[in-house]
Amino acid sequence: MDPFLSLLHSFSSGLLEPELASLKFLCREKIGKRKLESVQSGVELFTLLLEQQLITRDRLDFLEGLLRDIKREDLISQLKQFVEDGEVNAPADQPDVHERRLQKAAIEVICENVGKNWRMLVRKLGVSEVKIERGEDEC
Repeated sequence: MDPFLSLLHSFSSGLLEPELASLKFLCREKIGKRKLESVQSGVELFTLLLEQQLITRDRLDFLEGLLRDIKREDLISQLKQFVEDGEVNAPADQPDVHERRLQKAAIEVICENVGKNWRMLVRKLGVSEVKIERGEDEC
């Protein structure tokens, strides 16, 4: 599952009707009136914003501004945490934050104890070349 879409779905679930109405009002200059009138949920609004590329994984300023305008500091905090955790550019099949920390710790132990032969060991463990290349950056 795509973490960015999950975040937007979570935001949508937490929106009250007056907040959705405010978001729609704030988007009037960016999205046509007819399209906005058909929006019944946050998911539908976020879908339009994604289609118009007003929000993307690496372009969150507009979304943050909308959330600030409706005074949803809790959602802004979640958005900032999402960015800090490195989820912004992560594809859906990437490990979560906890799993990445464990992987980083494992790579450090391997680098310290195996030395130059760490690549051969990691290949024998069945790790893909792409992940090995990423691991080089850690050593």
